[in-house]
Amino acid sequence: MTSASRNASYRFDNKHDLQHQFVASIRRIQLTDVTASFDEQEVRLTGQVRSWYEKQLVQESARSFVPELRIANLVSVRPE
Repeated sequence: MTSASRNASYRFDNKHDLQHQFVASIRRIQLTDVTASFDEQEVRLTGQVRSWYEKQLVQESARSFVPELRIANLVSVRPE
């Protein structure tokens, strides 16, 4: 891996593209009962997960996509 590929950045043309990419990343970690809505200032996370760890994982995944936005993590924890 070259330093150029390690430092790659991603450009999203609109909120729909960003939301689609985030949802795809959440599905890869098998958290399908989580949704995200985006606006110019905030990411709002809602849904249910099985543990506090999964809740934090969702939040950090969102932060990796949009580090400049505030994150409202409204995901609830419902152990099975």
